[in-house]
Amino acid sequence: MGTELYQVPMFEQKADPPEVVITAKDAGVFSVDPSLTYQAVRGKGADIIFNYKHVGINDENTIMDNIESSVLNAIVTNAYREEARNFPTDSLMNNLNAFETAVENRLKKEFETKFFTLTALTSGLKPPKSMAEAIERRNNAKQQAEQVKNELEVA
Repeated sequence: MGTELYQVPMFEQKADPPEVVITAKDAGVFSVDPSLTYQAVRGKGADIIFNYKHVGINDENTIMDNIESSVLNAIVTNAYREEARNFPTDSLMNNLNAFETAVENRLKKEFETKFFTLTALTSGLKPPKSMAEAIERRNNAKQQAEQVKNELEVA
């Protein structure tokens, strides 16, 4: 009497935060549709319950959903927005791996402070429509130039 029992799932959880609009250093606008996999740190179940009781942990089936929507998704959104400001527009597209690594490293540290381990992260970075069209035109021009070069060599 006087105690409550809570169960924190220790298996991997999948999260799909909402799509986020990010702005590069020089005002280029991209969208990011992140997805991630995380799990609670073993032995930290009591800390999770104590620190996140304000988000609604009464139902065992919604504990992680509530923590995800109230805490973790905000951390993910902020990480993408803030890290994007370190990259110029062209660099963001050309160095996508560096951008994703910076976001992932930042999120791993932040998740640890919240008693979770980030196990996988995918950004789903999409350039603005105008940039995607420009890239496609450039690639088409390169292909046409190669085709003409090959035809000249054959002739």
